[in-house]
Amino acid sequence: MEGTLQHEGTMMFAKSVRVEKSWLTVQQLLNTFYLVEPDESVVAGRTLEDFTYYIESLLIGTAITPFVTGENPSLHGKGRFFEVVDGKKRFVILKKYLRGDFALTDCRFVKELSQKTFSDLPRDIQRRLQDEHLEVFEIYDGGFGLDNYRAVCRSIRGEDDYKEVGTGTCQK
Repeated sequence: MEGTLQHEGTMMFAKSVRVEKSWLTVQQLLNTFYLVEPDESVVAGRTLEDFTYYIESLLIGTAITPFVTGENPSLHGKGRFFEVVDGKKRFVILKKYLRGDFALTDCRFVKELSQKTFSDLPRDIQRRLQDEHLEVFEIYDGGFGLDNYRAVCRSIRGEDDYKEVGTGTCQK
């Protein structure tokens, strides 16, 4: 992409925007990043079937869309500097499931997990879910502008057909 430089997992964009790519476990992701919106507003309109499909996809090893996080100077007083920018629904689903807020419904691929909360899962499956590695792109940008979101999301996904949706996140 014009205006970017890439060096071993770090992309530099015009206007002093730096993006670093990393792989974090589910537990690290949940412990490291912050979500500004209330959980319920983020997942409004989603069903338990949607939640189940996502959790089951992680457990069977399906490729998951990367998370994009961004530096948010207004959060510095809270001890967490980064918020989830793209992947908010997935973030909330993971957090709610590991917290025990819902049970999986009718699993499509691993039927024996149906109707199980996180604490009902066998310990080895709990660990596998917590230790699943997810791709995360961290945006370092003092201004955190909408143009930067668009450029970063297009570059990360290698496509130009993504559009800004509502809060500055990029979705297809």
